[in-house]
Amino acid sequence: MNRKEIIGQLEDLLYNFKNFESIETTDDDVVSLEFAINELKGTAQEVPVQEQYKFIPEDSKDKCENKEKCFPK
Repeated sequence: MNRKEIIGQLEDLLYNFKNFESIETTDDDVVSLEFAINELKGTAQEVPVQEQYKFIPEDSKDKCENKEKCFPK
């Protein structure tokens, strides 16, 4: 199964769990759930810290004494 098929399988599984009382599981259900769990484990452990950007108004360029320091290229 590829990623798109797995996502579709998970969506179907979720729909079935929400709408039916008794569900027969399939091998694809197991593969999809294992894949999703492994993906979530991987992303949960590797949460990158993103650099915080500050908004600098366009008219502030005229007020900066050292343009190289204020607006690096």
